[in-house]
Amino acid sequence: MPMHARLLSLTLLTILPMAALAAGCGGDGDYQAPPLLLEGYVGAADPICANAQQEIDALQGSLTATLPSSLPDADWARYYQGVAKVGEAALVQLRELKPQESDAARVEAALSVLDELVQLTAQFGEVVAGNDPQEFARLASQPAPSREPLMALGLDDCAKLRF
Repeated sequence: MPMHARLLSLTLLTILPMAALAAGCGGDGDYQAPPLLLEGYVGAADPICANAQQEIDALQGSLTATLPSSLPDADWARYYQGVAKVGEAALVQLRELKPQESDAARVEAALSVLDELVQLTAQFGEVVAGNDPQEFARLASQPAPSREPLMALGLDDCAKLRF
């Protein structure tokens, strides 16, 4: 067999199985990462929360006033609304991470705390934008949700988020 024929045969023997394998690997986007051990989940989740906090800090840094004791102005309304959007985006990313089934309920309980904080922040944004001092006072007097489920999982950066 001539040299170029042998090279062609070797090339085909190498490429065809890889092409067949690639074709059967679900290149249509159906791939799902395997569930994460709790340590892996925490290792992937905490940086998401740390990044969210940096975004929140940047929003707060854009304000020139400190939190007033009375109803905030339009800048504060935009701040609360912006923080809520940052929190919502972080929650989407956190929910894309899949913990093992044995940890799923604890993770969901922790994410529910963050969801509650995000919703409360969004409500503050709506109330401030609507200039409703009574509703602002009512929301401000509510106790904050316990961050214990976050801390119990070791989601330290998530527990420290300042909504």
